[in-house]
Amino acid sequence: MLNTESETLVAQVADIIEGDLNEQDDDASWADAMWKILRKQSRGDHVVLCKVKVEPEEKISRAELKEKQKKRKLKRKYDELARVKPDALEKGYEQNLRRIATRGVVQLFTTVQKHQKTMESKLKKAKTEGKKEKVMKSHTKKEFLDLLDDNAGKDTPATSEDKEPAWKVLREDFMPKGGMQDWNMEDDDESD
Repeated sequence: MLNTESETLVAQVADIIEGDLNEQDDDASWADAMWKILRKQSRGDHVVLCKVKVEPEEKISRAELKEKQKKRKLKRKYDELARVKPDALEKGYEQNLRRIATRGVVQLFTTVQKHQKTMESKLKKAKTEGKKEKVMKSHTKKEFLDLLDDNAGKDTPATSEDKEPAWKVLREDFMPKGGMQDWNMEDDDESD
């Protein structure tokens, strides 16, 4: 009986579509027919527009829910084992670590850029494909790491012996050697 009702509704929809109505009435009629089909209360598990059978969802017991919650809590605790809240007293130490990491990353990227430039220039010089392959094979991981070490040596700060300060006042020999020994003697002579 339900099939006959749905078949009659489908037939009505088909009649409306094939009908010789103007465009506005056609759209309104189509909407009206679809509304009637969707409004229709089905009996049992029969669905008018869907031919796929939907299995009822399994109800999860409270014990299973609690077990899942415990597993989630354990996983969360495991993930947070190595995490430490930042300490305000160690802020300078953390900033120093960040600076060191930043320098390392900058050094790595500059080394990669230099390596790419040298590879590009060597590949431009090599005219044939065979020579280009030899150039590619000649570069090894060790050469790149050596280039990285060379860059590391350049970035270390120079000691005061190696580099003179740019400002003359900061030099050690700024004041004359003998001038500081008798600085108060002239004042004693004037007071007499």
